Amino acid sequence: MAIGNYGELGPVMMSTVVSFVLLVSHSVTALPNVRSERDIDTSKYYHYDDLTNFLHDMVNQNPTISKLHAVGQSVQNRTLWAVQISDKINETEVGEPMFKYVGNMHGNEVISRQVLIYLIQYLLEQYGKDARVTHIVDSTNVFIMPTMNPDGFENAVVGQCAGVEGRPNANSVDLNRNFPDQFQSQPENTMQPETRTLINWIESNPFVLSANLHGGSVVASYPFDDSRLHRQAGKYSKAPDDSVFKLLAHTYADNHLHMHEGNICAGDDFAAERGITNGAAWYDVPGGMQDYNYLHSNCLEITLELSCCKYPPVSSLPMEWDNNKLALLAYMEMVHIGIHGFVKDSETGAGIKGAVVMVEGIKHNITSVDAGAYWRLLTPGNHTVTVHADGYKALTLMVTVPEGPGIIQDFLLSKPQDKVMPTSPASTPPTEDPLDKLNDFVRRFHDAEHREKMTFREPQEFVHHHYEALTTFLYNLAEKYPNITHLYSVGKSAQNRDLWVMEVSDNPGRHEPGEPEFKYIGNMHGNEVVGRELLLQLLELLCSNYGNNEFITLMVDLTRIHIMPTMNPDGYEKAVEGDVQGVRGRPNSHNMDLNRNFPDQYKTLYTNAEQEPETRAVMSWVQSIPFVLSANLHGGSLVANYPFDDFAPNAHAVYSRCPDDKTFILLAEAYSFAHSKMHFGHPCPSISDEYFKDGITNGATWYSVAGGMQDWNYLHTNCFEITLELGCTKFPIGSELPKYWANNKFPLLVYMGQVHKGVRGFVLEEDSQHPVANATIQVEGINHTITSAQAGDYWRLLAPGQYTITASKQGYLSQSVTVRVTDGTAVLVNLTLKLRNGQRWSQSFDFDIPENLESMSYLTTHGIQEEVNQLARLNPAFVTSDTLHMNRKGKSVAAIHMSSDTDQHEENKAHVLLIGGLNGDDPVSTELLMRLARHLIKGYNQKHPHCVKLIEHSHIHIIPQINIEGSSKAVPGDCGGEHYTGHRFADLVKNNDTIVAALKSQFDLHQFEFVLALEGGGMYMVIPRNSEVMGESGVYTALTEDDPVLQTLAHTYAAANTAMYESGTCSGSGLEGVKHGADINPDGKAAPLMDWAYDKHHTFMLCAYISCCKYPPPDMLPSLWMSNLNPLMNTLLKTLQGVQGQVTDISSRPIKEAVIKMDNREFTTSEDGTFFFLLNEGFHTIEADTLGYESLNKKFLVESDLTSEVNMMLTPEADSLEYHNYQQTKDMLQGLTNTCKDIVKIHSIGTSSLKRDLLMADFNKPGMNNTPGVLFVGSIHGNEAVGRELLLLLADDICRNYGKDSYITDLVDSTRLYLLPSLNPDGVALSQEGCESKHGHNNGRDMDLDMAFPGIEADLRHILEPEVASLTQWMAGTDLCTAISLQSGDLVVTYPHRRTALTVKADEATLKKLASAYVNNHPQLQSGAAGCGSTKGHYPGGMVSAFSQHNHSGSFMDYIYDSQHIPTITVYTGCCIHPQSSSLIDLWHANRKSLLAVIQESHNGVSGSVVSKQSSNSVGGVIIYVEDSGTFQTLADPQGHFHMYLAPGKYTLKTFSPEFPQQKMVKFKVQSITVGSSSQGKDARIILSKPTSKTLLVVAAGVIGFVTIVAITVVICLRTGKNKKYDNIGFHRLNGEEEGDDDYNLFGKKNNYSTKEYHDYSSDDEHDLYDGRLLKR
Repeated sequence: MAIGNYGELGPVMMSTVVSFVLLVSHSVTALPNVRSERDIDTSKYYHYDDLTNFLHDMVNQNPTISKLHAVGQSVQNRTLWAVQISDKINETEVGEPMFKYVGNMHGNEVISRQVLIYLIQYLLEQYGKDARVTHIVDSTNVFIMPTMNPDGFENAVVGQCAGVEGRPNANSVDLNRNFPDQFQSQPENTMQPETRTLINWIESNPFVLSANLHGGSVVASYPFDDSRLHRQAGKYSKAPDDSVFKLLAHTYADNHLHMHEGNICAGDDFAAERGITNGAAWYDVPGGMQDYNYLHSNCLEITLELSCCKYPPVSSLPMEWDNNKLALLAYMEMVHIGIHGFVKDSETGAGIKGAVVMVEGIKHNITSVDAGAYWRLLTPGNHTVTVHADGYKALTLMVTVPEGPGIIQDFLLSKPQDKVMPTSPASTPPTEDPLDKLNDFVRRFHDAEHREKMTFREPQEFVHHHYEALTTFLYNLAEKYPNITHLYSVGKSAQNRDLWVMEVSDNPGRHEPGEPEFKYIGNMHGNEVVGRELLLQLLELLCSNYGNNEFITLMVDLTRIHIMPTMNPDGYEKAVEGDVQGVRGRPNSHNMDLNRNFPDQYKTLYTNAEQEPETRAVMSWVQSIPFVLSANLHGGSLVANYPFDDFAPNAHAVYSRCPDDKTFILLAEAYSFAHSKMHFGHPCPSISDEYFKDGITNGATWYSVAGGMQDWNYLHTNCFEITLELGCTKFPIGSELPKYWANNKFPLLVYMGQVHKGVRGFVLEEDSQHPVANATIQVEGINHTITSAQAGDYWRLLAPGQYTITASKQGYLSQSVTVRVTDGTAVLVNLTLKLRNGQRWSQSFDFDIPENLESMSYLTTHGIQEEVNQLARLNPAFVTSDTLHMNRKGKSVAAIHMSSDTDQHEENKAHVLLIGGLNGDDPVSTELLMRLARHLIKGYNQKHPHCVKLIEHSHIHIIPQINIEGSSKAVPGDCGGEHYTGHRFADLVKNNDTIVAALKSQFDLHQFEFVLALEGGGMYMVIPRNSEVMGESGVYTALTEDDPVLQTLAHTYAAANTAMYESGTCSGSGLEGVKHGADINPDGKAAPLMDWAYDKHHTFMLCAYISCCKYPPPDMLPSLWMSNLNPLMNTLLKTLQGVQGQVTDISSRPIKEAVIKMDNREFTTSEDGTFFFLLNEGFHTIEADTLGYESLNKKFLVESDLTSEVNMMLTPEADSLEYHNYQQTKDMLQGLTNTCKDIVKIHSIGTSSLKRDLLMADFNKPGMNNTPGVLFVGSIHGNEAVGRELLLLLADDICRNYGKDSYITDLVDSTRLYLLPSLNPDGVALSQEGCESKHGHNNGRDMDLDMAFPGIEADLRHILEPEVASLTQWMAGTDLCTAISLQSGDLVVTYPHRRTALTVKADEATLKKLASAYVNNHPQLQSGAAGCGSTKGHYPGGMVSAFSQHNHSGSFMDYIYDSQHIPTITVYTGCCIHPQSSSLIDLWHANRKSLLAVIQESHNGVSGSVVSKQSSNSVGGVIIYVEDSGTFQTLADPQGHFHMYLAPGKYTLKTFSPEFPQQKMVKFKVQSITVGSSSQGKDARIILSKPTSKTLLVVAAGVIGFVTIVAITVVICLRTGKNKKYDNIGFHRLNGEEEGDDDYNLFGKKNNYSTKEYHDYSSDDEHDLYDGRLLKR
């Protein structure tokens, strides 16, 4: 019973449920030798032949528990197969219930078919293995029919989620509309072979429980499927076994993995009922199979909708089987609930077939079958069950049904003593229409003098209720009768009292389509209190008698009743009991008569010029609900008063007749005649001699009332209202209230019943049968129209007679019918309207806006201005308009602005401008933009998500027509503009036209992020630039830096209007797709504006050429609008794609004009620190920086059509910085371990010559040991203090911003970072400020440490300085990829060598690339200001070979390069060796980004791991290098990981290992990447082989890489007590034919060194040396 076709509820969109649910098996006792279930093949759909073969195979494999039945044939002679599964397949087990599943009734709803196939296999294969399955098969006779519609299935198409192809059978008949229906005389179509087969099967077998499986939603639906009224939706059609059906439906829904959630599919709204629904309440289905089962057999059946997509891809099948398996089993077990047993002859014990089993309170019987067996499904609880049989006395028993499996209850019937005529159970007579029955009750009470008697449960208390008491009374009533009441407030009085309304209905809280809405309003005049108290008593009467009195029950079931006891609670509190004809309390607290306060058709006086709070609340309430009939209860007389209350000025007639005068007279008479006194017409003889014939009067005839409520109801809504004066005393004493109740009780009910008179029905669209809301219902000869409600339902009250009724709506062909109205029940007349061309599209996509389908004419400039202003007036909450320019002739350039906050110019939202009519000759663009404005406004009002999203998250500005002078000179039909004599926009620019200035002022004011100009004369998109400019490379180009974003925006539009991509769309154009303006030789169209907007405001502007003709005939406008709506909306939604936020300080105060850097572009925030940037999808990094604050980086993800919010809170910078002495350095570093202990470790790698600790900060996220290692070393010379301070600042910066700054967080998470602020703490202790100061240059032993590092050819017996020994020993146990030292005395970055000018050519690119990363982020170095004094300007590019700058031997740089074999640079931070501390802030600013950039740069290269091909275990100790490199190499660590930093280029990778004499080469190209990207570069696969069967696989996954094996250095451990010499430093070159000492593992890392503290073990003792020679190649 799936929706989405044949005029039901429209297509259901597939909802994708992406979740993984752990399936918990059912808790049952396992049988012996339980085996796991065999895999069920969910890889395909079973077509008819596949299914037939499968079923035969299953039955052949399981002959003792299964049998295959050919139940019947389809139209195309395919067999309707059913598999029977039972433990005794060849026997009839008396007393075993029969169960069936039927699937695939709609051929395209295929999940039902597949899960039943899987269920068959599961039951058969798990029988005897799974306890639950075994119990089901042993105790139930199961029948499963996988497909009832095999013909339809063969026509269905996989992937069609909401289609209808294959739904009907081969005769195009919907089988679930083809069964005999209880409310229709015959099915709409001839009974089909499949239907006849199922009917025979159902009626010839005693099935007890069944389910019909469908698709298109996920819900369990239960009977009844339709109602007598055949309302399209919303009418709960309750079956007698409603509670049982709910239990059955919940059983399936609750055991389904998702159904109980209730909102799985788009359009599903079943969450309140946990995934179940009454069929008719969902939508009306006459001729359904589930109702037929229930009404024509013993079988209870529900309908199961199993999937959102009717025919999903095959990949969905495993999930759908998992979703349904447990539910299918649990539902089968429900066949055993309730009671079952045998009906037998008490004397003979023989079974009695055909006995009728009746349950008290449930008007549905079942009959016993062969052997007297019966099964009666019931809910848990006590039930009174009676069994009748011909020739037997009836037997009644009380049974208690438990939860879970039911009970056995046999009925032994005895024959009567006296012979009686056998009787058969009487067939149920045709059910009387409930509306007719209700109307019959109303008729009986219509005449007070001849009223039939009826007793009710009467109100017992008659007292006056002040506000608090009234509120309590209503709350108590709502609490006592929650199933039929809904208490709500429609607003507040002037003194803030609630205007309470109580609804009484069988389905409170919602409008039921087809059910009329009725209201009573009392106490409008505060001192007229009888109506107030009568309405409270009426509420009590309705509630207490519902379900106990048939008349009241019918009234509540068939009418939605709203009762407002008091409209003027403030006035009531001032009124005085006993007041007869006074005025105290009559007005509200503002002293305003509320019945003079409504807008009037004839007069606007001070009394109704402005509406009071009570009036506004009631007006809003009445307009929000489709009320049909109403009465306003007053006091002071006794009469029924009907419209009009007022008459036209200068009118001569006193009787003010309304168009529906006859109907109103009947309505007034209905109340008056039912009243015991009113109809006499002498209301208050003791007060006046007034006479009202029949107790009714025309309002104006009595006296004129301007601003009355009853006239307003009639003129402004569908509601007919009269005014009832209920007594001569306005505020009678309490003891008189029973008398008023006795007089008015029946009139109140009789008048309420009048709501069911006249004509009623639905207005439906002819083809789809969808409801048509707001259709006009016109009665010929009566100048008064009503409109249909949202569900298409309408009610037209009419006096008896013959009428011609016409339904119409713009965009539809109207329909007229002639109908005869009687005094009885309203005549049901459903009216169908046929859509005009384009109207269905308008309904589906354009909110049914009739103006947007206008095809007769173009708007004039004046018309544009008027409509723009009107749109703003009607929608002031989110629309404003203004005039940008007005010419001398009074023509104006109108602009419309839309935003949820029109009062503020929010810079953190996108400002988008759409322009039409730029060139004047293409008014088609103006027409489309006016349509867009209407679309957005109506869509926002109707809460369409796209329109709401746009208006709430952006500011949309539309200038429909900019070139107002030119537009008047455009020529209709001039497609190419050849006949145009006006100025185009380029001419306006040249002439300095004021229109251009006005437009540019909008750019200055709004700072648009995006501008779209619509133009005619082609079908293509144009993006900047329109004029080429010289790029950085010196080549002219039309590309901008934002070309990717511009391309995305342009293709977004074109992709939704594919004609733009097709060549020849516009004859003679030759242009299609997306073009740069400069590529199409523009003739000045939008050229001056597009490039100007980009260059001055960084505004992305596009031109969309949307029509081949600039001025097409107006009848083409609707089709052009249809083809451009989606492109326009998609493009507008795409402009939301970006980032918004605000820059603030730590006190959340905005920082105005902060500098924002994004994607290599720089912007400035607004005055309030807010920003918005339009971006492409993907990850982006934003940096906020401004003077006086630390910069901040954040990484964020931009998703399609969504705005990411990124707020930047900047921390103020320190006012000044000071140098740190040794102790302060230790304290600062130690402090880091307290604030960011998770990422940093402070330790000593050794001690200086004067025993000061060499403190190092290790930043390394736990578990990230295979990340690149980067070393920074400062203060190699103690007097060069800047390097030390920069590294301390860097450590502090990282620590404070980790987790806050995305850039720093990513770097730390992906890097092993080692900071050694000072290698020479002894020298630091001696240093002094001064640019030429030499104090502290050397270490404590007066050695220059940058000349103390060992070179390749150094004397290996030379004793190292303690600082050098400590650092080199630490490096021997640490895997590094780059090293950077910081020095002073110059301003340049140097790279190896320093001792010689010879550097391997292949290495130079990598060294320079590393240096350039520092230079390009340093303000002085990148600007060409490198060098100091005589070297100023001698360092082009900010870098130089160290040899050229200052050559010497023993440098840290050369040691790193020659012995550690990694790239290294030395950064000279400034000309002054030891500047004053006041310079530190500027130095930090200059170097911070460079320091971070060189860390990021170190990630480039090649990285990977070495694994064994045979065991897949990691293998360490393999040397990897690059051919042609003189130096660079790396050693795979014990886990097999390695990383090498390399510049982009092509390399040949080689390896070396003693186990693998063959060297493997792999060629690859290295490319640059950025830290944090999803890919780390080029993968290199290296296969290593050796003579044995072992093979190593080196999987290199990285970015850039090369290594050479010029030198392989061996680390030889220093022994305790030995001198520290060169034996334990770096790698030495090896002879591949020799091996080293047995106790040293060359290819694994050996690091016995403790990093906690350094101990100097130097002595004069000799030590062993490892003799390594150059490896032969």
